[in-house]
Amino acid sequence: MTSVLTIEKLVHGGYGLARLPDGLAVFIPGTIPGEKIEAEVVRRRKDYAFARPLRIMEPSAHRIPPACRHYPECGGCQLLHVDYRMQTVLKAQMLRDSLERIMGPQGPLPDRVTASPETFNYRHRLKFRVKPATGEPGFLEKGSHRIVPIKKCLLARTEINTVLASLPRHPAWKRTARMVRHVTMGSSPEESRITLLLAISVPGRKPRRRLHRDIDDILKDIPEIKAIFLKKRGKNLVGPYPPDAPDKGKRIFSFISSAPGMKEPRIMATPGVFVQNNWKVNRLMVKKALEFSGGGKHERILDLHCGIGNFILALGARASKAMGVDSDAQAVTDAVLNAQALGIQADFINKTDHEAAMELLKNGESFDTVILDPPRGGCRGILPLLPALTSKRLIYISCDPPTLARDLKSLVSQGFHLESLHAFDMFPHTFHTEAMALLRRC
Repeated sequence: MTSVLTIEKLVHGGYGLARLPDGLAVFIPGTIPGEKIEAEVVRRRKDYAFARPLRIMEPSAHRIPPACRHYPECGGCQLLHVDYRMQTVLKAQMLRDSLERIMGPQGPLPDRVTASPETFNYRHRLKFRVKPATGEPGFLEKGSHRIVPIKKCLLARTEINTVLASLPRHPAWKRTARMVRHVTMGSSPEESRITLLLAISVPGRKPRRRLHRDIDDILKDIPEIKAIFLKKRGKNLVGPYPPDAPDKGKRIFSFISSAPGMKEPRIMATPGVFVQNNWKVNRLMVKKALEFSGGGKHERILDLHCGIGNFILALGARASKAMGVDSDAQAVTDAVLNAQALGIQADFINKTDHEAAMELLKNGESFDTVILDPPRGGCRGILPLLPALTSKRLIYISCDPPTLARDLKSLVSQGFHLESLHAFDMFPHTFHTEAMALLRRC
């Protein structure tokens, strides 16, 4: 069934929202608000439907030709058909819609997200599926499990694309790829080299010996690769290869510090540990967090999702007490080493956010600032503990507007006031938005 539809707005996921003749909400990819399109319904449910656009009858003035030849089939980007300035406006609208739908009308909210300094070649980490028959890395096709081979990703840093072009042609990689489920390519931005993290299945000793020889050949012939790590399901990380890789194969990033006199600081991350994927936007976020925190030298600061120390080391450099918590043991190890290298006094705990919060409250601890930077699912389980854990403010960083709205609504009901909300375009050309909220105790 085909219908002529007018796109009302964009919603979470980057879909255009329209109404079928019977009033049913329908979601259509690759569209822009205000456009008149002809579309065919491909899936219908009780309360909504999905459709595919057949023809753009009245295109938006903000429609542009997608820059990537993989865009029609690759599932990585959703907004390459929209000019970048309008992307920042549409993402702010999606964020506002999510907040107001769940929380009700709010005070001043951003009318656009802070733009990324780079709209292409900004991603320093990409995870590719691998086609066993050819060794070609790729992404999943939109709406399917078919692997679309990718020879160049416009979002990836240049060194990743260099390796992406040369790796599939290497004979040693063609043999190795038969054992690889997926490969994560992570750039070390301060070196313009990359690490490979191979999710691998090795059946026996003989294939393992062959694998090690192939890894040596790959490293010898592709100098952009700093190190290779192996990860078997349920096992610890193995590597680096070579064993004498610089910095033990870790990725190196520039660092923003609130401490005076620190020259060219940097922090490191072991492959597989979470690091924000657009480092220039991450630096903007750290600066905003410093602004939100006040930066007082007598402040006590707690980061309940600290990772490698991205926020807590920046904010804690002048604090009287800085503490980081993370459930990832390797991330905590990296955070400890980063603090030592920077000369910053901070304590780190390898526990879940809930375990750590309960322990801190049991010990009578309280903090001026608590930082929350949870995974996409949010931190519903610890929200009831936060009023007793902080006496002044919360800084909540979120990559998922619906989850953010849900958690902010709960926090407001517990006596916090949403003072400020700032949005950042961490992933240009996708529907994703990173938001940072400042909440104060009423």
